[in-house]
Amino acid sequence: MGGRGGKKKRAKWNRKRKAEERERKAGAQQRWEAKGRDRRGTEYKSMIQSNARMEAYYAIQGLHSVRLDGDGAKFVPCTTDAEKEAERRKWITCLKTILPASFRLGTDLPDALRDKLEGDLDEFTGKEIEIEIDLDDEERRGWHDPEAASAAAAATSASAAASAESKAETTDEKGDESVPIKPKTRIKKVAPASKIEYIPHGYQLSVDRRTVKRNAGLAGLHDWLKVQTAAGFLTRQETVSMIPPIVLAAEPGHAVLDMCAAPGSKTSQLLEVVSQMPREDMLEPEGYVVANDSDPKRAYMLVHQLRRINSPSAFVTSIEAQIFPNLVKGEAGVGEEGMFDRVLCDVPCSGDGTTRKNPGMWKTWSQLGALALHPLQLRIALNGCRLTKVGGYMCYSTCSMNPVENEAVVAEILREADGAVELVEKRCDMPGLKARPGWTNWKVLREDRSSSQSRKQRENQKKKNNEKMQQRKKEWEEKNREKGEEDVSVTTAQDEVEETLAETSENIDVAMADETGAKEASSIDGHGAPDSAASSATNRPASRAFKPPESWDDEALVDLAKSCGLVLHDNFESVPEEWRKRVRQTVFPPSPEEAATMNLDKCIRCLPQDMDTGGFFVALFKKVAPMRARLRKPEVEEAVALDGVASVDEPDHKRRKTRDRSSAPAGAGDESLAGSTSAVESAVEPENESGVEGRTSPCGKNGEGDKQQRSNGGGRNRNWDLGNSDFVAPDPDKFPPLVEYYGFSENFPMDQIMARSNGDAKILVFMSRAIKENLIDQGLQDKVTVINSGLKAFERNNKRECDVEYRVTQEAIHFIAPHMTKRIIVAKASDFVRCIGPGSIRLSHSSTEFADAVKVLSSGSFVVALEGYERNVAAKMFLVMWKCRGEAMNCLVNKSEMDGMKSKLTGLGIDVSILEASEETKEISGKEVEDYNMEKKQEDESNSG
Repeated sequence: MGGRGGKKKRAKWNRKRKAEERERKAGAQQRWEAKGRDRRGTEYKSMIQSNARMEAYYAIQGLHSVRLDGDGAKFVPCTTDAEKEAERRKWITCLKTILPASFRLGTDLPDALRDKLEGDLDEFTGKEIEIEIDLDDEERRGWHDPEAASAAAAATSASAAASAESKAETTDEKGDESVPIKPKTRIKKVAPASKIEYIPHGYQLSVDRRTVKRNAGLAGLHDWLKVQTAAGFLTRQETVSMIPPIVLAAEPGHAVLDMCAAPGSKTSQLLEVVSQMPREDMLEPEGYVVANDSDPKRAYMLVHQLRRINSPSAFVTSIEAQIFPNLVKGEAGVGEEGMFDRVLCDVPCSGDGTTRKNPGMWKTWSQLGALALHPLQLRIALNGCRLTKVGGYMCYSTCSMNPVENEAVVAEILREADGAVELVEKRCDMPGLKARPGWTNWKVLREDRSSSQSRKQRENQKKKNNEKMQQRKKEWEEKNREKGEEDVSVTTAQDEVEETLAETSENIDVAMADETGAKEASSIDGHGAPDSAASSATNRPASRAFKPPESWDDEALVDLAKSCGLVLHDNFESVPEEWRKRVRQTVFPPSPEEAATMNLDKCIRCLPQDMDTGGFFVALFKKVAPMRARLRKPEVEEAVALDGVASVDEPDHKRRKTRDRSSAPAGAGDESLAGSTSAVESAVEPENESGVEGRTSPCGKNGEGDKQQRSNGGGRNRNWDLGNSDFVAPDPDKFPPLVEYYGFSENFPMDQIMARSNGDAKILVFMSRAIKENLIDQGLQDKVTVINSGLKAFERNNKRECDVEYRVTQEAIHFIAPHMTKRIIVAKASDFVRCIGPGSIRLSHSSTEFADAVKVLSSGSFVVALEGYERNVAAKMFLVMWKCRGEAMNCLVNKSEMDGMKSKLTGLGIDVSILEASEETKEISGKEVEDYNMEKKQEDESNSG
């Protein structure tokens, strides 16, 4: 076969070979798993689902002091020890079961399409089906199913003799097994999906995601979920994760900020609302969502997640959330403060509420992680309040059950706001939600020094302090002193503590926070004077198993906590000096007088056992007045003096992240990160004279020197550069040929077509006017790293036969087509359906009217609009096509969008069965077109020769 055919044949062979290789590896993996071993032959070890310290911590906090009544309608106090123990058992049993999967239909879907999808779900909703569960797989993954316990025991005992006999029969003299061991299974009846009452269009499954993916009985549901997810009609999202956007109650046209957005499920939920176009005459959304994440790599996850929504109203950025700039500066007592109608602060947390889907939490849980993240959470939340418009709402949420990360942060926000924000009750607006009220009192505990260190850390500490190492340390100091070098002395243990705390305050990675806490505890142990409770080796729990207390009175619970290596502090004065930078004053509960005015009971606490979900915490604030930090500055300084917390200047590499030294006033970088109130002051302090906080852009207006400085400097994001160019207006000379070719009208928003500042504008992007005027034109690109925004509108042609440099693309055609007067064809439903499909499409299969309209076009891209929807942007009934040489055309739409278009057409009552019936015809037609094009090419070559 010729060159072109040979390439196709080789590509087909390569795909076949790769598919066979994947099947071979999958089969080998299944055989190993059936034997209870991994690929290296190592036996699987079941995960220990217990952590005595975590269970003791929540026992003393009173987590089990409230229960649902018999009807499950309201929460009542547990009055006896037996009721508390029963509640504890419910909690721990639920934590040991795998988290069921859940999903929701998009809120921006047309009614007809949503009705069609809900009709598809009817066969999976409320109807029990039988599926086969692999018991060995559940055991290896560490999950506990109460229903499976008896079945597993019965299966094990019943098959013991049979397995031994079978093994003897299938093993030869050398001891090699010739027949794979069959896994133990059980049959389970499940109702695949049920509606979530308090989440509009939300559904919760009765099985986990892995079971849905691997179980043959649920193959139909799994395939349906994949197709609708790829089309953007459905989002798979944890149930409690859907609550914050519902609580925020964003509206179309709102400006919304998601401060810690990755991976983006909540962001997509907000984007679906604000990008809606209530009026049919609207040509683009008026609202927008700024999705921010401090890690550019995680921010790129947002781009992939939000692309399914196909909206120009998303603006993805990367900057530390606690220093996100405010482009609107309010004056004291005059004007407005903030730039967003809604702000979501889903802050980084220790994540013990995710134990059901992250069983590694049993091993890694540490109270030091929560204490380390508390100041960062507070700074992010306070900056969120500052960025919220007066009259707007800010939602604070975590996936943690720890009051240090929840109510303690909320209480400190209310203190510092001084009446500028107030809590809002939302449980009554969500019928069916079983959520507990927030706490007004809690205990402050920490791990002791000895129990906070692992065995390896204790061994390393011992090695560092032995006589040999001390002698080598002394020799090294003398050697450097003789050379005359300055500042070469070894950092003392206390300096290491301060450096670790400074890094921890900027760190949003829970694992790094836990590791930092352990390192800090190690350095304190070698430097400070231990107290009797902390230094006792007997305080370390001997095993992971938790022994319930014989009595649930306070004294017994305190003894239980001490036996598990926890130290209780009644107030801030009882915290040792060396621990005050970790156990801060802001983590302690408010006084009874403060609690009476704070209304902390309006917070929402979701526990796993109440609704078969994960653990979650939500608090909604309404901003009723400007924050006015400058008016409270004397009070803040007085609080610092009373607390006795010494301020520490920011390290230089931290200062570069938060302040532009060239534009900030003198002393602006001397903010304290050590004291509790200093962190608050840095979050609400007014900006520099320009009204916005500066930053050292990795590649923005600050030049190549700053880019090199960031890539070579400290921090977690060093050595790479992702947001490397701003959005700018393209060369104006590119527009006249496009206007002539596509016939753009006079009201075409040419100023909203932008390109990246680097390169030669291969792609032109359509920006919504709201984003361009409120963010780009206001200079936000100078302050943050812009990862992505807008929709791809034009792409450079690679084919020579087209008359212009750019072709239109499917991604933004819904917003471009209404302005086109040329190369757009309004098609009847039958012709529109025939345009959907891969490969070449013969015009002979279309109506004469449609075929004649296409034949008069020159080679290049054109648009097909469904009749009756040519001006309805929200319906998105447009297809980008390519007019080929000869009587054929191609559909320039990817497969997932084609599937989505078919679903929308079916919802409108349009028959798409013709596509399936004509697949074979299209393949034949495609071959005919290919032969025609090949003959035409050979004819052109012979003529040119």
